[in-house]
Amino acid sequence: MIGITHQQHCRDLILEYYPELEPDDVISTPPSVHGADLTLSPKAKKILGNPSYEMKADKRGFKGVYNAVAQARRQAQTDENPMVVLTDHSDETAKTLLVLDFEAWLGISRMFYLKSRED
Repeated sequence: MIGITHQQHCRDLILEYYPELEPDDVISTPPSVHGADLTLSPKAKKILGNPSYEMKADKRGFKGVYNAVAQARRQAQTDENPMVVLTDHSDETAKTLLVLDFEAWLGISRMFYLKSRED
């Protein structure tokens, strides 16, 4: 998958995990548009959690990150979601990042959403 196809795949996964959302709630923006690759409606922002997210669907080569995820996957127990916490030590302003499989994140966010509706 490349570019717009990757964005559309991410959009489709969100809609699959959140059947409450309509296609107009998660829009894959054209490549020439500045800003988020996935534009969320107010309803989608509320369901996915406030504060909402700026979603970029990047398909560049992140071989080192993927290698770290593969290692975490190999070492994870069957009931664990592999994730990687990383930072750029060459940039003192760099934030620490969490890398988690997108579908795992969708499953976790779905669980929190459903739990919030019980309260």
